[in-house]
Parts: sequence; structure tokens; C-alpha cells
Amino acid sequence: MGTLRTIVICGCVCVLMVSAGCLPEFENPLPESRAEEVSGELLGCWWRTLEDGTVQQVSFLPRAESKKFDAVFAFGIKSKDGAAVDMFEVYSVDLGESFLCAQKQVMGERRMEEEQPYFIMNYEVREDGRLEIRMLSLEKFKAAVEGGELAGTVKEKDESSRRPWDVVEVSASGEEVAEYIEKTPVSELVTDDEDLLLVFERTPGF
Repeated sequence: MGTLRTIVICGCVCVLMVSAGCLPEFENPLPESRAEEVSGELLGCWWRTLEDGTVQQVSFLPRAESKKFDAVFAFGIKSKDGAAVDMFEVYSVDLGESFLCAQKQVMGERRMEEEQPYFIMNYEVREDGRLEIRMLSLEKFKAAVEGGELAGTVKEKDESSRRPWDVVEVSASGEEVAEYIEKTPVSELVTDDEDLLLVFERTPGF
């Protein structure tokens, strides 16, 4: 993975947000036919402060006459080098619980980056008003691919290279992935790595 290969995480960047090598990649998106209207409680700007004092902000922006929306992810806010920004095309799918399907866009252009995978994450706007995003477990989907439950490939980590992590590429259809997610408890789907549990609050002024 590159950077989202940058929705932020794993000590690299995550979101939506996530770094390379930490998450399963999907060749096919979840079925757009199952996309739901984006909730008003999700739209708008969210932020979180990291231990080093820098801030990450994600803004979910609606589109006219479309169930898809844009996610603009800014990271490195309040850092010495200044902020950087990535943009994703996103839609929400109800699979028993709410999931986001995201793909990175070319900044400043209305197109996707070539050969960019899709990423899927579980999310919830909690009763306390915070947004919680939970990343899918690399190990869970590695086992699903190796066990024949989902088509795909696993590239074992190579400590001698610049890829000291496993890469899981799921090539099953979007409908097959949706069915797999629906039949599996969400607690088993998401990672238990606390670094991949993202909790955002509504953005204050800086």
C-alpha cells in the first residue's frame, strides 16, 4: 500500500484514515445499489488531537443528487511543517451496522487515482456526539482469504524489504464482501488495535 494509503494510522497517516500495510485492501467496492443517504449527523467537520499535539481533521461534504460524498482529510495541523490534505470519494452502506467505502481521489481533479484500492471501515456517531471509526482487521481478512471464504491474495511480510507487513488484497466481488460482513459480528471484523480506533469530536475553532 502507499499512503491511504493515507486515511491515517499505524504511525503512518490515517480515515478516515489509514496507513499502508495496516488494513485489508479491496479490489471491488461495496455495491453502490446498497448505498444509503448520508446521515446529517455524519456530515460536517470532525477533529482529534494526537499525543504529539498535532491535529487531524476530517470533513464529510455532501454532493447534489448523489449518495456519494467527499471526505477531505487534513493531517499535521499545528505541526512545524504545516498541514497536508487528502481527499476521498465515500459512501455509506448499511450491513447490519454502518460502513464506509472509500477510495482516494486525485487532488484538484474529479477522478480516482489509478489502481487505487477501496477501503472499508465501520463507523458510528455515538450518543455522546463523538464520531467513532473502526478499521477492519487485517488478520481477519487474511484468514478469510487463506481459508477460501473470500477470493484474494496474501503477500507475506518481507522484513528485508521496505514492506515489513502482510498485504491482504481481496478480489471478491463487492456483493460477496457485503454478504461476508453481514454474516460476521462486527466485533470480529474490526481490529482490536487501539491505534486503529479513531474517535473524533466536532471541530472547534483554532
